[in-house]
Amino acid sequence: MDRPLWGRFIVRVSDPVSGHASAAQLYVDWPGYGGRSRREGSKDAAMLRFNSDKEKYAVGDECAITFPSSGKGRALVSIENGSRILSAQWVDLKENETDVRFPITAEMALNAFAHITLVQPHALTAPTPRAPQTTCPSACTA
Repeated sequence: MDRPLWGRFIVRVSDPVSGHASAAQLYVDWPGYGGRSRREGSKDAAMLRFNSDKEKYAVGDECAITFPSSGKGRALVSIENGSRILSAQWVDLKENETDVRFPITAEMALNAFAHITLVQPHALTAPTPRAPQTTCPSACTA
């Protein structure tokens, strides 16, 4: 993989004879100065890390996803299965950490993925008041 590619990838291996397939998710970053992790403190957007309360679920279970938050803004949480969006909801952010819960349904089998888009307000500053103009620009005539 060439730089600057990084991120989460799914590696899928299948047996053409039996049709059996297996997949694993992995995170790739570059070491040293070229790595994304060195830029986490920058002003650029960062990848949101979140956790679920269990590793595996069965139909009828409730899933809880937790992610860090500032208490200001909202998150769009969508549950997807690779070919379509199964559900989506807007969630108001809580201070320090936000918890989202949803039921596991039959349409989520064999795999479903959570996608979270965090929307936070911009840091606004008051505009600097303009001083009154005391000289006439060269284009104006008095």
